Amino acid sequence: REMVEDRILSGSMDRLFLWKALRIFLIINVLLAVVSISWLRMEERRGEISVRRAMGGSGWRILAQNIGEIWGVTAAAAFIASVVVINIIVLGKMDIVGETEQFMLPVTRDLYPLLFDPVLHFLAVEGIVLGLLLVVVTVAAAVPVLLALRQSPVEGLRDE
Repeated sequence: REMVEDRILSGSMDRLFLWKALRIFLIINVLLAVVSISWLRMEERRGEISVRRAMGGSGWRILAQNIGEIWGVTAAAAFIASVVVINIIVLGKMDIVGETEQFMLPVTRDLYPLLFDPVLHFLAVEGIVLGLLLVVVTVAAAVPVLLALRQSPVEGLRDE
């Protein structure tokens, strides 16, 4: 009997591990996609950056404008994603916590109140993911712009 219970617990833990690994894999793929799109977008705008630089624009102002643009796009995407997720949770009545008897971890409302309140849980996860996404997008936008600002405006406009 103990062997059967251990095997059931082991199977559920393996399934839990696979779901967590899949989620992490998908988040990493999304972040890589965002980085590559941001990088390509900034590389295509190298000529525009050189024109601004040639007309007397400061490097920090050009960098701030490009980062502000990418943050605006990220904010719009985050808003749309939030609306979709809220609709899935509210209308679909999804169980975020997933209370089952298979897990022997002491998950109670007193120990982890954030897990049992769907609104707080959503806001916490949303904040963490959005913060991580903003850091990644900022780096992905800043690196090509800083590389373009290092070269002279003549070199940047040579390809145009």
